[in-house]
Amino acid sequence: MALPDVDRLRALAPDEWRALGRRLAAIGYAAEASESIRELVSQANNPARAPMAKWHARRINAPLGPALRMLLLADPVTETEVRAAVGDVLPLERWLEAGLLVRTAEGAIVSPYLASVAGESVILCDNLSSGAQAVMGPGSSTLQLVLASQPPRRVKSALDVGCGAGTAAILLAPQCDRVVATDISERAVALARVNTWLNGVENVDVRQGDMFAPVAGESFDLVVAQPPFVARPDDSPETTFLVGGSRGDELALRLLRELRPHLAPGATAVMIAEWPIIEGDAPLEDRLGDILGAGDASLLLVLADGPDVRDEHCVHYATLLEPSMDEAWERNAIRRRDHFEGIQLCEIRPAFTVVRRSWDDVPGWTSVAPSRRFSSARVTRDRIEAMIAARDLDASGVQALRVARLRVADGVTFTQRSERFYARFGEDGISDDMMLDENAMALLQAVHGARTVGEALDSLAASFGQPEVATEALAVVRNALLGGLLEPGSH
Repeated sequence: MALPDVDRLRALAPDEWRALGRRLAAIGYAAEASESIRELVSQANNPARAPMAKWHARRINAPLGPALRMLLLADPVTETEVRAAVGDVLPLERWLEAGLLVRTAEGAIVSPYLASVAGESVILCDNLSSGAQAVMGPGSSTLQLVLASQPPRRVKSALDVGCGAGTAAILLAPQCDRVVATDISERAVALARVNTWLNGVENVDVRQGDMFAPVAGESFDLVVAQPPFVARPDDSPETTFLVGGSRGDELALRLLRELRPHLAPGATAVMIAEWPIIEGDAPLEDRLGDILGAGDASLLLVLADGPDVRDEHCVHYATLLEPSMDEAWERNAIRRRDHFEGIQLCEIRPAFTVVRRSWDDVPGWTSVAPSRRFSSARVTRDRIEAMIAARDLDASGVQALRVARLRVADGVTFTQRSERFYARFGEDGISDDMMLDENAMALLQAVHGARTVGEALDSLAASFGQPEVATEALAVVRNALLGGLLEPGSH
């Protein structure tokens, strides 16, 4: 399937796109509360489940059913069904003129684009098997990025680097005075602008250019990015939305290298990527810390744990490009795995790479926070803020930790089995359950109930009659703080 001519979309004025967006909202196209619609969207993105998605959509009463079929599932419908779906927003001929809808050889009507769903927004994007210049819409990693970067309070400015179809920029816009979205692809910029109109978003400024070039000299309170991070075998085509270089991390490293001047004091950047671990490389946190550079910026690497995902990675990205899962798909997957062997890639580690610039010239830190696989962990902005606060405190030194007030983190619960205690994190926790002995549990309870850490430690040392106990216990408290069991609290 060839990519449709994106320039034709300009045949519709912004007000006409807004009218379509209102119509889709009215018929429940992006109804986040509808479990059935969410399941349908999930199936549409899975080639093995797509036939069942069409089966179910054909049984949804008009007008939602035909809209989902022609705009999301590439399932042609009749003219009568089109009119039932879009109502009297615009004559059918206008949609055909703009190329949003096309006639098949049999005279049925379908969209050459995908109108995907992210939250309560509709995002027009490409079928990724349509060509190397296709523009990616909302996937699971994009939605994870938005969850991890959603500002806890309104910010003045945000930047979405490599915005693609504009998903992150549009979803973050309600919490920002203004958002700038950039992409090197002219096609991506065109679709992102259409999507701002489609969703009635007026505070997103879409600009074309390479990386930070469109925002030279500007800084932001929030920067988000999902750079292409897939390794490219030498004999495979350049796929703009997918390939990050021969290793896969070249674009992500460049973004990290150029990032700091575009962070305002106190600003946060959140990037999601899959980092290649190649034989002979320095530890990932050291390598990324060196790229970011010394100074007033801190680096938090929320690093997903789990089994080796190289095989899964190769099959997943081959399926994006060859959804028919035929011989070409098989060759693509095997070629990717051969490339991994050739560059001595030992492991792939999905991670949120978080950069926080301090308000002053206080030196930054670099730290790793292990996480469950992101498919089973909710990495929220609140959780990231708690991890940063813990590391800021730890970096301030022993005395700062002793005078701090710590409490057991929100959402953590404890159960006891025999002489062991198990700490379980809430739904926003990212770590696996932790096992504690009686002494560690008693220490956590003492710290939680004390005015300061030092007060709890001194009391503990006095009860044992051994001053050195306070030093040993402080190391346990520090590990609990960095592990998420304890967090800074108010005095």
